[in-house]
Amino acid sequence: MRNIRLFFVFAMMIVSSAAFSQKDTVNQVDKQGRKQGLWKKYHQNGKVKYVGFFKNDKPTGEFTYYFPSGKVSSILAYSTADYCKAKMFYEDGISIEAMGYYKNKLKDSVWTLYNSQGGIIKTETYKKNKLNGVSKTYYPEGSLFEEIYFKDSIRDGAWKQYHINGNPKLDAVYVKGLLEGTFKIYYPNGNLNKFGNYINSLQEGKWLIYNEEGKQTKTQVYIKGVMQQTAKEKEQEYKKWDSISNVKLPESVIDPSLEKNDSTSPSNNYNPEDYY
Repeated sequence: MRNIRLFFVFAMMIVSSAAFSQKDTVNQVDKQGRKQGLWKKYHQNGKVKYVGFFKNDKPTGEFTYYFPSGKVSSILAYSTADYCKAKMFYEDGISIEAMGYYKNKLKDSVWTLYNSQGGIIKTETYKKNKLNGVSKTYYPEGSLFEEIYFKDSIRDGAWKQYHINGNPKLDAVYVKGLLEGTFKIYYPNGNLNKFGNYINSLQEGKWLIYNEEGKQTKTQVYIKGVMQQTAKEKEQEYKKWDSISNVKLPESVIDPSLEKNDSTSPSNNYNPEDYY
C-alpha cells in the first residue's frame, strides 16, 4: 500500500515539474530583454490569440493567429526576420480570404483576394503598403472585369473595363489621379457607345454618342465639364419660346409673381444626359 502511495506522489511530482518546466519556456526574454523561443498571447476570453517563435526579438518560422472563437484567422510564414508570406482566413478558419506578402510589416508585392467559395475577387500590387502597379478585379465566374494602374495609391495609367463576354467596356487613362485624354465606352457587342476627351477630369470638346448598331445618334459639346447647347438646340429653344409668346392667355391666368417659377423655363426643362 505504501509503495502505491509513493508511486502516485512521484507521478504527481513529475507532472507538476513538467508543467512548471513548460511554463518556464514560454514567453521568455533574455538579459537584453529580447524575446526568445516560443511565445503565446491570449484573448480576453482566455483563448489563444497567437503562437510563434522569436529569435533575438525577431519572428522566425510560422506564426499562427486565432479569432476569439479559437479558429485560425491568419498564418504568417517568415523566410527572413522582415519578410513573410501571409494567409488571411474567413471566420470559419478554413476558407482563405487573402494571400500576399509583408516586408517590414508593410504590404508588398502581389496580394490576392478571394470570395468564400475560393474564387479570385481581386489582385493588387503593393510597395511599402501603397498600391503600385496594376490592380485587377474579376467577375464572380472568374473572367476579368477591370484593370487599373496605381502609383503610390493614386490612379496613374491605363484604366480598362470588360464586359463578361470579354469585349471591352471602358477605355481611359489617369494621370496623377485625374482622367486625361480619350475616353471610350463600348456596348457588349463591341460597338462604340460614347467617345470623348477629358482634361483634368472634366469633359472637354465634342462627345459622340452611338446606338448599339454603331450609328451616331447624338453629339454633345463640353467646356470644362459643362455641356453646351448646339446651334440647332438653341434654334429649337427660340422657336419654342416664340410659339409660347404668340399664345394669348386670359388676364385672370396671368400672375407676374409666378413668372420666375414658370415650368416652361429652359432652366427647368433642361436636363443634360449624363454619360454614366
